[in-house]
Amino acid sequence: MTILIDEFKSDSIYWDLFAAEKDLCYRLYKSNGGIKSRGKFLEDLFVEAFPEDERYKIDAMEDAEALNSAFRPRAYRATADADYVYDPDGDFFHVCRDDESGQTCESFYIHRSQFFKPKPYILQGMGVVALAMAAAFQNTQIQMSQMADYIHEAETINSKIADLNKLYSDLNLLLASFTDLSRKYAATVVQPEQNLWSQLVAYGLVSPTHVLKKASVHFRPILLGLDVEAGDDCDWMAFTLKYDETENKIVTKQFPRKNWWTRDSANEAAGQLRWDTKNHYDDPETAALILSLEGTPIHFQIDSADGWRLGSGLALYHDTRLTSEDAATGTNWVPADAILQKTMYGGAYDSGYNADSQNDPTLPLSRYQVDDNDTVGNIIANRKKSLIRVWDVRKYVDDVRQKIECINNTLQTSTARIHMINQDMQANFSTATNMISSVGQQLKQAAKGIRS
Repeated sequence: MTILIDEFKSDSIYWDLFAAEKDLCYRLYKSNGGIKSRGKFLEDLFVEAFPEDERYKIDAMEDAEALNSAFRPRAYRATADADYVYDPDGDFFHVCRDDESGQTCESFYIHRSQFFKPKPYILQGMGVVALAMAAAFQNTQIQMSQMADYIHEAETINSKIADLNKLYSDLNLLLASFTDLSRKYAATVVQPEQNLWSQLVAYGLVSPTHVLKKASVHFRPILLGLDVEAGDDCDWMAFTLKYDETENKIVTKQFPRKNWWTRDSANEAAGQLRWDTKNHYDDPETAALILSLEGTPIHFQIDSADGWRLGSGLALYHDTRLTSEDAATGTNWVPADAILQKTMYGGAYDSGYNADSQNDPTLPLSRYQVDDNDTVGNIIANRKKSLIRVWDVRKYVDDVRQKIECINNTLQTSTARIHMINQDMQANFSTATNMISSVGQQLKQAAKGIRS
C-alpha cells in the first residue's frame, strides 16, 4: 500500500533550520555522497520517521485523486479528554506497531511535523544550540496544534451550551403557558415554527422514532345509574359529552327515555344510543383545551323516571363501547367498564340532586383520548402541529438542564487542558532558553581561556 506522505516533509521543524544553514548542510551532504545540485539537495537530508520499521502502520484512507490506488494518512484532532477524533483538517495522525504475532502492541498519534527527521550524518553535524532550538520548536509546534484543537473544542462546547440555554429558555416559556400546572393532563400546542421536536432530536433527548400522541379526543356516551328508593336496582340514563368552546367546559346531554314509568337497566339505556353519538375533536388547540380540563367537575342534569324517588345510595358512571355497525339500526353502543362511583347528595328529587354541585363528578379524561399516534420524525418532516403535556415539558426541562451540566463539565476539562498546554509551552521555552544560555556561558568561558 502506497501512502502519500511526501508533502509532509517540508512540515518538519528542521526544514527551515537547514534552509538557513544551507551552506553547512550542503557540505555535509556532499561529503556523504550527495549528488544533487545545490538547489535540489535539501530534500535528501531527511528520512521518513514513521514507519522506519515495516511493522509500523499509518491509519490511512484511499485518495480518490491519486494514481495507482494510493492512500493518504487519515487526519485527527486532539480532544479535551486526551483522545483524538477524525477531522479532515486535523494535524495529527494515528500510527500502530504490530508484534511478531501480528497483534497491535503500540498505538500513538504523531504531529504532521514528525513524519520526517534528519538523517544521522546531519544530526551529527548539528551544534548543541541548533538541536536544543529544534527540539524546543518541535515540541512547541505540537503543543500549539493541541492548543488550537482544545480552543476549537471549547468554542464548540460554548456554542452547544448557548444553543441548549436557548432551548432551556424556550421550554420554560412553554411551561409558563400552562395556566394550571397541577392538572395531570394539561397540554398545549407545539407549532411547526417552534422547531421544538427537531431541537430535542438534535440533542438526543428524543428519538425520531418516538411515538407521540397527537391532538385527538373522542367523547363516548356515558351511562349513569342512580339509586332509587323502590327496589334494589338502579335506574339508568344515557348521556353524551360535548365540549362547549364558549364557556370552555365539558357539558352533558341526557338522551330521552323510552318509557317514563319504568326503570331502565344499563343495557336498556345503552339501547337508546342507536347512532354514533361520539363527539370527535382533532384540532390541536381544542384538544389542548379539553385535556386541560382534567379534574374539572362535569355536571349531569338528570331527568329521572316519573314515580321514582332517588335514594341516598351511589351514582354509578359506566363507559360505553361500540359493536359492529348494522345498516338498519346504525352503530350499536353497549355498556363497558365502570368509570367511577360517587355517593349521592341533595334532595330525593331531581331538582335537589341537580342543584347540589357535590354530585358533579370529575371523570378521567384519559379514557377519552384516542390513540391517534405519529412519530416525532414524521411530525418534523411534514411540519405538523402536535400536543405536548405538562409533565413532558417538565421532563425535557430537567433533561436539558442535566445535559448543560454534563457539557459544561467537558468545558472545564477543555479549559484545564488549555492551561496545562500553556504551562508546558512556557516550560519548554524555559528549558530551551536555559540550555542555550548554558551553552553560551561555556563558549564564553572557552573563548576566555583561549585568549589567556
